[in-house]
Amino acid sequence: MAINGKKTVKKPHQDVTKANIITECCSYYDSVRGRLVDGSIKKVQEKFSFVSVRSVSRIWSAYQKGGMVMKFGTNRAGKCGAKSKLDEELTIHYRQIMQEYANSWRRLTIRLLKAELKKRGFTLSTSTIFEHLKLLNAKKVNLRIKSALTEKQFLEMLMQISTVTSL
Repeated sequence: MAINGKKTVKKPHQDVTKANIITECCSYYDSVRGRLVDGSIKKVQEKFSFVSVRSVSRIWSAYQKGGMVMKFGTNRAGKCGAKSKLDEELTIHYRQIMQEYANSWRRLTIRLLKAELKKRGFTLSTSTIFEHLKLLNAKKVNLRIKSALTEKQFLEMLMQISTVTSL
């Protein structure tokens, strides 16, 4: 990264967070006296040699006053994002459409499903339909009629084909 044409170098203290300094200070905290053990700020500063004694003292006093909130969880609110449009009525329509296609041996793609839902009055995006199928635990099923030939019959058939083509 360059600022004003000069190359910037990442300093080692940028990797250390205030939480690390506070955690180290807490290990020297005397709960009986309600303060840090004598000389502990200097010990913390020696451990994080690229941080000054004044910086360690300032970080610790801000933490004690409650001016610095230490939050180690995620920043997500409880329920964030748009609510799902998948309700009981829509679920019934999904299942009916899938059953119709399963009984008729036709292939049901997401595009066809989208068109069928549009006919029934639901306008949904392809990605929304895909997410709904995941919520419904819909699995991709390949319906193929398997050959009832045995291996011996299959080899005989291949021999007949090869003799016909060689003539």
